[in-house]
Amino acid sequence: MYNVFTVLNSAYMRFGKIWINSLYHEADYDNVGKIFILDTGLTDEDKTYLTKYDKVQIVPSDIDIKESSNANYQKSVWLSHVLRKTQYFRQILEKGNSPLVMVDSDCMFIGDFSQHIDETYDVQVCNRSYHDRDDWIASF
Repeated sequence: MYNVFTVLNSAYMRFGKIWINSLYHEADYDNVGKIFILDTGLTDEDKTYLTKYDKVQIVPSDIDIKESSNANYQKSVWLSHVLRKTQYFRQILEKGNSPLVMVDSDCMFIGDFSQHIDETYDVQVCNRSYHDRDDWIASF
């Protein structure tokens, strides 16, 4: 059994719906413990939708930004969301929610991935070697 973590705000809710629905339908949902969704700007309507899934726990954050922006690093709203990933991931992990898999909210599950979780390692990182740069990412 494993737990899943993502960061989501209202601007990404379209992706969030794909994310949660594909996790429910494509992964082995019985093998999922808890689904932690860091709220960086969800509406009440968004939270109601997400918590229809029994394993979802909305985790409040220190920001409430409903919009997003491009990935420009200078004064980036997007960066405000991204910087919370590791901070809150660690907090959730320290509460004993291991293994904990971080999956970006703009991803879609196309099958079960639990066979790729190797609990003999403290950290696993995905390789995106098909990119010209930035081969390594911290999300699955």
